[in-house]
Amino acid sequence: MIYLMFKDEIIGDISIDSMENFWVYGTYKLYENAKKFEELFKALVNEDEIFDETKFDKEFIDHDNWFINNNGKILGITIPAIYFDDKLISFRFR
Repeated sequence: MIYLMFKDEIIGDISIDSMENFWVYGTYKLYENAKKFEELFKALVNEDEIFDETKFDKEFIDHDNWFINNNGKILGITIPAIYFDDKLISFRFR
């Protein structure tokens, strides 16, 4: 099982579908404790507006706080792009 993590908190699980160059693509299921990130995730993928990082907690937009847990192996990732309409996720490893 692969889990999406913010710091040491598991906030969802991921199924990786493909990798291309540095990018990883898949699907996800977010847990209830991920609701606090919903506005951030929506803003990151909104192509109609310029992303304003001042609207978000500095810890939320710090790439060093994002990880995946792949069967116990913790790997750093960029802030994931979460698409709510089709349940897709993409990110890069740090």
